[in-house]
Amino acid sequence: MKNNQKKFLTPTLEGDRFKTKSVPVEFLQELSVIQDLIFELAKDIYKKEHPTRSRLPNHFLDGISLRLLDIKKGSSIMELDLDTSEIEALDLSNDTYSYLEKAKNLLIKDLENIDIEDNNSILSKPKYANYFIRIGRHLRPNETMFLNRTGRKKYGKLTDDIRAKVLNRPYVGLTIDKFEIYADVTSIDKKNQTFTISESGLLVSASLALIDIQLLVKSLADVELVTKVLIKGTGKFDSTGRLQVIDRVDEATLIDPYDVHSRIDELMLIKDGWLDGEGKAPNKKGLLKLLTFYDRFVPKTFIKPAIFPRPDGNIQFEWSSSEYEIDAVIDLMNFKSRLHALNFENEKETIKNFDLSTKVGWKSMNLLVNEAL
Repeated sequence: MKNNQKKFLTPTLEGDRFKTKSVPVEFLQELSVIQDLIFELAKDIYKKEHPTRSRLPNHFLDGISLRLLDIKKGSSIMELDLDTSEIEALDLSNDTYSYLEKAKNLLIKDLENIDIEDNNSILSKPKYANYFIRIGRHLRPNETMFLNRTGRKKYGKLTDDIRAKVLNRPYVGLTIDKFEIYADVTSIDKKNQTFTISESGLLVSASLALIDIQLLVKSLADVELVTKVLIKGTGKFDSTGRLQVIDRVDEATLIDPYDVHSRIDELMLIKDGWLDGEGKAPNKKGLLKLLTFYDRFVPKTFIKPAIFPRPDGNIQFEWSSSEYEIDAVIDLMNFKSRLHALNFENEKETIKNFDLSTKVGWKSMNLLVNEAL
């Protein structure tokens, strides 16, 4: 097995913490992210230069990695070599190294030109800019990272301010505001240190560093029960008021999807146009009044329903079992409810009307639902 190493990158940290030829371990994790970004860029550059090819060459990046060989004084100067020693027979005519060089140079160039308006910059694309959620996140005020150093020349300067520009660049024109949302966690990506949520059908990804991963894991633990997460924080919104980016999480709590109080709180956050630009938001006063009737009149044996908004601005309770499908439409102006129950086995339908502003109405609905389920 050949041992083939080539000097590739010399990231440099400057600041009081780095004057003793030492690097905090969290920055070593960031080196791995820089490697992932450069490798991703190299693959995309190859695809762009070979538009007729549908796939990368076999083993394009297999057996190649960056290795930290030394940390020098005078700041913390980290020497990273490109190690190909895992490749049994390195084909020296292989172009992989040239694409890694192109990727490195393009990244450094675009980072240095962050203040120049350039729609062709890779940092104008969320796919690449979002790597900086993890690159540079451990820098403190008055600390600097340079992605590369050659002699005394330093390239690819990164500070807190520059990092903020990188992260914001793909989202120019978005409005920053606080938010409070109830969302479904759809995935956790440990490799890229991100998680994805679905809020009103829109997928939003964010850094795992913003939230307790155990809370996210618990929300995905029961595939039979979609447990929502209440997230409060700050993010970026587009012109239609839809959340595009999560910048900060101040609070995150698991929510039982059948908790009536939490579900009513969630419905109160819905705005007009929630259904493909249409859909009337439920009346907030009506929701609060319904919740008051629920707290006063609901029997202890009441089976909690799934609750959904309707396009007309009212809401709907739903229950289901292997034998029955039940739904009850509730008018938020007069609190009259029309319940429809279907028995799958005999196809018998039952329709009943209830007044949910009264104790009798809740009791009657409860009896019918409990008998069916």
